[in-house]
This record gives sequence, C-alpha cells and structure tokens, in this order.
Amino acid sequence: MGKKQFHAGIDLGGTAIKIGLCQRDGEIVFSDSIASRVEQGPEKLLNRLGECAENLMTTARQMGGEVKYVGIGTPGTVDPKEGRVLGISPNIPGWEGAQIRKSVEKRTGVKVFVDNDVNVTAVAEHRFGSAKGYSNVLAVTIGTGIGGGIIIDNLLYRGSIGAAGEIGHITVKRGGRKCKCGRRGCLEQYAAAGSYIRFASKITREDPGKSPLGKIIRVGDRITLRDVLGAFREGDKVAEKAVELAAGFLATGLASACALLNPQIVVVGGGVVDGGGRRLIDLIRHELKTELFPPLDTAIKLKRAKLGNRAGIVGAAFLGG
Repeated sequence: MGKKQFHAGIDLGGTAIKIGLCQRDGEIVFSDSIASRVEQGPEKLLNRLGECAENLMTTARQMGGEVKYVGIGTPGTVDPKEGRVLGISPNIPGWEGAQIRKSVEKRTGVKVFVDNDVNVTAVAEHRFGSAKGYSNVLAVTIGTGIGGGIIIDNLLYRGSIGAAGEIGHITVKRGGRKCKCGRRGCLEQYAAAGSYIRFASKITREDPGKSPLGKIIRVGDRITLRDVLGAFREGDKVAEKAVELAAGFLATGLASACALLNPQIVVVGGGVVDGGGRRLIDLIRHELKTELFPPLDTAIKLKRAKLGNRAGIVGAAFLGG
C-alpha cells in the first residue's frame, strides 16, 4: 500500500503566508501561518515561500504521507506556465517579475504550480464551496481591492497572459477617481473597502441627519470599514446609503462581466462581504438583478463564498488537479 497523498497549498498575502495540507475531499488536516515580512524584499520573500514548501513536505512525511506538488496563490497577474508574477502587487513591493515556481522548485525538488490569488479562490469555491456543481462560474473577492476568477466549462480561464478576471479594473465611471493601476474610474475605486468609508463621509457632509455613524464622522473621529458595516447591519441611515451606493457600483461591474461571460453563478466573498453579512448579500443580489438584462436577470444565481479564509490554501492545494 502506497503512501498517503496530501495536497499542499500556500496562500501568500501582504501580511501573512498561510500554509496547509489537504485531503482529497478538501479538508485541511494541517495548517500554519507566518508573517510575510514583505518589507524585507522579494528575494527574502521567495526564500520564505521555499521554507514554507519544505515545512509542508516535512509535515506530510511526519503524518505518514507525501506531497506530489505544491500550489501557491499570490497577488498580481501570474504567468501560470512559468509561475512568474507579471503585474504589480501594491501590497508586496518589488514583486513584479518574481520567479516563484523556479525558485521554490529549485529549493524543494517538487513540482510547483502558481496562480493569482483570486483564481485560486475560484478553484476552491468551484471544487468544494458555493460553486460546486456549476460548470460556469464568476468568483469575486471584495476587500481592499476587488479581484475575480473565472471558471468556464469546469476549467479555470486565465486569458492570454494570465490577466483574465480583473473585474476590479472594469470602468464604471469614465474619468472618475484615479486607481492604483494608473487608470481612472475602476470598479475598485467605487466598491472596494475604502469606498464605503468615503461614501459615508460624503453623505454626512451633504445631509447631517440624526445618524449615530454620521455623528461620529461630524465630530472628526476616524471610522473604519467595520464601523460602517456594523452600522449598516443595525439600520443606520448614513451607513445604509453608503453601502447602497457601493453595492450599486458593484452590481454595474458584475452585470458587465455577466453580460460577457454568462456564468451560471456569481460567488462573492472577501472582507467586505464577511463584514456585511447576509443583509449585504441580499442587497448585492437585488442590485445585480436590477442591472442584468433578461433572461440573465433570472438565470444567474448569486451566493456568498463558503470557504472564507480557507479558500486560499484549498484552492492552491488543488491547482495541479
């Protein structure tokens, strides 16, 4: 009888590197996390990824098994064939051009698969989460930025250079706010985390009202995304208006993507969705239905992502199949 096979996944973020070993059913049987320390530069970060891969291989042996490959999810546009980062990653300075696959394979001697972090999330949700059983999927994460992953006919669609699914950079307001990508009017500037705070402040300036959140803003205290979404869940009028504005912009971007891709299901997750809960999901679903044209308005489902913080590890672990 051969050794037990584990799927090894690494989820790279700007703050932490999360690692895990999964069984065939997607259950994580070992996990750990270390600081990314991106300020130390890309070379040391590549070394840390190599250490993480070695840790997973060692742990698998200690558990009586082995790993055939290691999967890694990273921010930025990725060339999946070379395992190299093509585009900038705002939260990881100097990461553009990083040869992740080459570096980790040289260190470990095992096959390494690398992909964009939201593509990895799409893989996880399609295989084990809210999109299980659907062959055409749009997965979207909403946090500090907005990213997307696309499944077409049960296969991850990456585009010609690995940049497919960048829904955060769909233009929703021509000539609008400048985005970190260098363009203006991107969805990311109107529906990501920062926009909720910005909209709440703007609404308060225009209409003082009697909102508890508005009162905090008026006296000059800084508010957080948690403040806005918490007030939204409690029915605060300023928070409701702010969230409705952001959800409207999000629906506009999602509807554009749906008109092009015609997915069966849109799965949304990330810090904003987690903070807004079911009420936010219901609002996004309503706004999307309003934006979609028939028959897409009744054919496309929208669900909250199921795997949460586990998606990065699980999706990376199954990049190789």
